[in-house]
Amino acid sequence: MIITPSHPIRDPDHWKATVHQHYTDQLKISQDISRFASDLLQRALYDSPRDLVLIGGGSGLAPVLSLARGAVAEPKLAGRKIHVFYGARTMKDLCGRAELEALPGFDSRITFTPVLSHHGGDSVETWEGATGFVHEIARDFVAERWPDFEYYFAGPPPMAEAVQKMLIEKRVPYPQVHFDSFY
Repeated sequence: MIITPSHPIRDPDHWKATVHQHYTDQLKISQDISRFASDLLQRALYDSPRDLVLIGGGSGLAPVLSLARGAVAEPKLAGRKIHVFYGARTMKDLCGRAELEALPGFDSRITFTPVLSHHGGDSVETWEGATGFVHEIARDFVAERWPDFEYYFAGPPPMAEAVQKMLIEKRVPYPQVHFDSFY
């Protein structure tokens, strides 16, 4: 992966505030960042023996899918389960299933739970899946097994705040919590 901005970075301080400081201090424009991305994932998730709970909403699906793909490709994680929860407003907003189904281990090692939060006219009669807020469905899945997972979440601010609050209330150790915030 190469960082090549399509326009000059006008505010380097903003750039550093939105990307992990440790990595941006070491990067140059057009530098291959594969090693940095791999190192971040290695330290954040791969060195843990715990299964993964990945929670996404909206455009947060992209990093969730990336982590799922990376976890499936990583031999060190061969025995770990990957539980993906994706929140969308309506059926029109749902996506991600096809990408996860294409990965080896879907339905055995990888589970996917789509959740609708709004019941517009297009979904109320036809949707048979989970409803409510995605963090609530993930909470019900985890039940009392909070220390047993590594948690990663990405999505809109209200979702990210709700997940973070839930993990704090459940006293999940901070090193087991990983996230991207879109603020």
